[in-house]
Amino acid sequence: MAVSHLLGLPRSAAMTMRELLPISVPGKTLEKCAAAEIIMLIMRRHQERAVNEHPLGKNFVSDDSSFSVTEYRFQNPSGCPRYTLC
Repeated sequence: MAVSHLLGLPRSAAMTMRELLPISVPGKTLEKCAAAEIIMLIMRRHQERAVNEHPLGKNFVSDDSSFSVTEYRFQNPSGCPRYTLC
């Protein structure tokens, strides 16, 4: 929030997987979820992020964008493997 305020840029946020958990898989903890349920939570989080970030355009502050690792890679000329945060 402070970075958003200091830079004068809008801030994007989305629910965490733990916040989505009671809505998506009631009665389970992340540790008790099957692999398919974890993937579903990841996809729901990505979807929420995409919906929240799209109207903000290219200039915004994100608390943890789903695509931050990919964006970092494409902007980073270090030669790190694709989708790797270096």
